[in-house]
Amino acid sequence: MREQNMKILVFLIMCWCFKYIAPIRVNNGGYEDMYIVIQDNNEDSEFLLERIQKIFTDASELLFTATKNYLYFKKIKVIVPRTWQHKEKYKKALIPSHIKQEIIIDNTKQNEKGTPRVNGITACGKGGEYMYLHSESFILKTGQTSWGLHDRVIVHEFGHLRYGLYDEYPISGGSSQFYQHEGEWKPTGCTEDIQGEIGIGSHCEKSNACDYKNTGKKMDDNCDFCPDQNQNLEASLMGYQWIDALSKFCERNDTTTSKHVWHNPSGKNLHNKRCSSKSAWEIMSNHQDFSDAHKLPNSTDTQPTFEFIQENEQYRVLVLDVSGSMEGKRLEILQQVTTLVIKDLIPSGSYLGIIAFSNTATVVQQLTNVTSDSVRDQLINSLPTVAEGGTCIGCGIESAIELFKMEQGEATNGEIILVSDGENNEGNIDKSRQKMLTEKVTVHTVSVTQDADLVLADISTESGGKHFTYLETGTSSFIALFDEIIVSSHTSASKQTVVLASERINSTTSSIVKLAFPIEKNQGENTFVAVIVQSDYNGRLYINLTGPNNFSRTLITAEKTATVRIPDIAQPGDYETTITMDTSGISLEYVVKSTPISSDIIRVEAYMSASKIDFKTGELPIIYTEVTKEYSQVINANVTARVESNDGGKGCNEYLYDNGLDPDDIRDDGIYSAYILPQCLGAGRINVKIFAKGQEGKVRIKSVTAGGQAPYQEEQLTEYNERFQRVRLMEDLYIENYEDPGLNDTVPPGRITDVDIHNIVTKATLSGESRSFTIAWTATGDDKSIGRASAYIFRISDDFKTLQDNFDNAELLDVGNFSFKPLNSGEKEALKIIVDAEKSYTSTVFFALKAVDEVGNTGDVSNILSIVVAKGFRAHGEAGSLETEDVDVDKPEGRNVILYIILGSSAGVVVFLTIVITVCLCRNRRAPNAKNTNVPLGRV
Repeated sequence: MREQNMKILVFLIMCWCFKYIAPIRVNNGGYEDMYIVIQDNNEDSEFLLERIQKIFTDASELLFTATKNYLYFKKIKVIVPRTWQHKEKYKKALIPSHIKQEIIIDNTKQNEKGTPRVNGITACGKGGEYMYLHSESFILKTGQTSWGLHDRVIVHEFGHLRYGLYDEYPISGGSSQFYQHEGEWKPTGCTEDIQGEIGIGSHCEKSNACDYKNTGKKMDDNCDFCPDQNQNLEASLMGYQWIDALSKFCERNDTTTSKHVWHNPSGKNLHNKRCSSKSAWEIMSNHQDFSDAHKLPNSTDTQPTFEFIQENEQYRVLVLDVSGSMEGKRLEILQQVTTLVIKDLIPSGSYLGIIAFSNTATVVQQLTNVTSDSVRDQLINSLPTVAEGGTCIGCGIESAIELFKMEQGEATNGEIILVSDGENNEGNIDKSRQKMLTEKVTVHTVSVTQDADLVLADISTESGGKHFTYLETGTSSFIALFDEIIVSSHTSASKQTVVLASERINSTTSSIVKLAFPIEKNQGENTFVAVIVQSDYNGRLYINLTGPNNFSRTLITAEKTATVRIPDIAQPGDYETTITMDTSGISLEYVVKSTPISSDIIRVEAYMSASKIDFKTGELPIIYTEVTKEYSQVINANVTARVESNDGGKGCNEYLYDNGLDPDDIRDDGIYSAYILPQCLGAGRINVKIFAKGQEGKVRIKSVTAGGQAPYQEEQLTEYNERFQRVRLMEDLYIENYEDPGLNDTVPPGRITDVDIHNIVTKATLSGESRSFTIAWTATGDDKSIGRASAYIFRISDDFKTLQDNFDNAELLDVGNFSFKPLNSGEKEALKIIVDAEKSYTSTVFFALKAVDEVGNTGDVSNILSIVVAKGFRAHGEAGSLETEDVDVDKPEGRNVILYIILGSSAGVVVFLTIVITVCLCRNRRAPNAKNTNVPLGRV
């Protein structure tokens, strides 16, 4: 019992410590350890620092109000570039090697509009990776910015960054701007009380085409809503944050809250799409920051304290496993890889130490300033060459902590890179983990093979580090794993190297291996190709690198590792490397790296929806890859993922799409995504490698980035006239309770998220009027968005919550014996409703649907569409299509069937509808632009 209590105590201490060292933590309602990182493209400026303090002080006060006196900014650490002149107030201290949820102050010249934004949100409630703010257009701008008052914008973006909230303004232009409700066209937003003008274009010029009172016709796609800047409205900050009076988040609609803050679940915005139409406050209330929070008095001092830290040299320790299980090839490949890491990846001017551990830990190299090639050779020569004994992972960690203390006086933010292949069987690992957390060191871990101790992933997660696995049968390069870990500078992000090519070949099919890569015009500094061959290969390596302007360089060596460099700045263009060996069947890996000479290049970031998945829950991991150029979105790129496990050596290639289909949020926003299907998974650790490529003249750059919306902004696309390619390795995904599905289909169709009114036709009749609604959506697939679903389930209700929370209890649209066969994923489909009535159209009904596959797997409920109808109406069926022009009733076209549907109402009235279903085929894979609705889409 005593031992059990001790374990519980240790666990609780570790949990407390983990919360304590998180990049942003909460202490009595105050956020601490917030990092603002100033990029070195900003001039040394005291005024910039003053503006940061003023803006975040104001934002802290607003956040306190918006969170109902629960949270505010308490302690903010501002990192200034090492290129700035040193001042007495700049503290010299180590900073975390990878800062999560940092705020970046950049001054990119190619993106001077500098839309504030948050990158890397993967799920509602999860938060993002970092916030980007442009110094000139936002921080240094006094008074009103293009996106609103500074404090409103900061709190809006912090809602994304910390709480995982999404925007509440329309997803894009066109049909998402308005929806039908209670006899009117309502503008998309959070609260329905928002006031403003409706008209054509971003300035809302008056037009009869934008009559919001006329629900008998489709609102013109060119119509827009311009909120009144001076209205006295409280919510919502996740909506039109440029309205000065906004100071709150939207809440659940009930009698305990003011109607001015009621959440609008019907609005066609990204927040409703990703957060199941729940209010921002409902999402925030479930966030960990509120779990232990309590309401603070109005007198609380919300002014943050600011600490200024000038970026310093980096301190790292390689902690290498030399236990008996590493003996032989594993130790040899570790020596090869760490040799190249020291030679090519460790930044000049940084400090590196080396520790080897087995039963105990041994310092084989003190922390050494890497200043020359001779120092690098000294470090390489100290690498361990013998493996024996047990495995004491904690010994290695504690020894590294003491090494930091000897050099720095403290270990805080020291960076450990720990490599191991075995189960910990020596020492007290829990005690070592506690010390790691107490001392606030960052530990990155690399597991060699699937058999490495699972505690390695926990250690990296707890300390804020990264974790990777080197699978013995995988295609991920060992040295490329280290490249994902080692960051050269926080304030010179534009100079962070990129990987152009990376591969591991377990057994070459030929004695010649070729690889090609392009170099763009703003890239090319310190470009090299590094190659490793297996240790038992006794032949020579012949490496020939060729490129533009007759560039050629050849290296012949008997060494097992080799690096070929391009001197000076590489010329832009296409390069090819030929690796020739004396024989085939050789294990070989390579990596190609290059450093930008400007920030104006393509960058690729990749995120996973979760790091650990319980397969029994049915949850599928999602890959998100963001392609940007100076924070602007890059569209039309080709993005794929290689998914691998050691479970049978299987692997899959997944294509990532930016087409708006589940799981993608918005079409053409530069974020590419895909589910990893069960047949591509396995038990334990999963490796995911991202390939991003772009063809010359096909890729487009958005001039207005997705982020804080501004009134009157117009989006433009520019052509990118260069070819590019990038490779990224993602941190490990761990699968629990995996069962190979075999031939069983366990994956449901994807969620349909774009059900909308495509067209409305109104005709006068002898008894009143006849109104037809053409409802359109994009077909999903059989397995999420892949393939073709087998059927749809249509339901209807006069209560939104019934469809949202109890879909199966809503009234079913009885289709009789008719089989509504869905089209292929990505094609447009339509349903037409024809309504006759004498009374005015002032009531609202709601439609939603699910897709079903051939074995009965059912997708999630679609977005819920509201339609204005009349009480006591009658309906009859006619043929329809996705064409906007009226269809002659006497000359029906297309394929249709009459459905008799029973609609329940809360008043107990039963209404009979006759609905015609029309299937329409879009010739293209993607849905057409909403503004080209006069173009016929074709029919089945």
